[in-house]
Amino acid sequence: MSGEQAELAAKEELRKMFGKMFGIPIDYAATINFKGFIDVVDALGGVTVDVDMDMRYVDRADGTNINLSKGVQKLNGQQALDFIRYRKSNDGKNMSDDFSRNKRQGEVLAAIADKLKSFGGAAKLGSVISAVGDNMKTDMPSSEITQLFTTYFGIDKDNIEYIPLQGDWKSPYVYLNAARLEEARAALAARMAE
Repeated sequence: MSGEQAELAAKEELRKMFGKMFGIPIDYAATINFKGFIDVVDALGGVTVDVDMDMRYVDRADGTNINLSKGVQKLNGQQALDFIRYRKSNDGKNMSDDFSRNKRQGEVLAAIADKLKSFGGAAKLGSVISAVGDNMKTDMPSSEITQLFTTYFGIDKDNIEYIPLQGDWKSPYVYLNAARLEEARAALAARMAE
């Protein structure tokens, strides 16, 4: 199986898994690599978020060099990527778990949505689309992508609801809390019915 065939098969399995988990049909999937994420944030002129802790981590093997201070600040693309990827410090302090990382990812996505809906963001839409360019792969037809942008371009971050799927860590997996999963299913069904 070629790399492209494997990627298509993986997307199909993800669609099936999440569709079954949330009780909804999922027609398309998209992936964006780290460079695309960095370029989108940079095309928007950065995003403002509240960095929840001092973050310092260096890994010379892969070139990772995270150095962020706690507090509200504007992050460029690389800093935003560091913020959402941060797990641990080299000295064992300021550790982070996957649930905290997911929360930070939601904050950055909300900040991106907020920037896109602003007048400045609207003016930069062409740059954002160019930034995504070859960094995103999707099986969604271009007509659907256009419809998606038209429908959701003006969405306000206050209309984005973040529902963390909580669970218990039992190495090597997180076992989802059934009540929280049902809560997320119900919230998603209610939103889709609007």
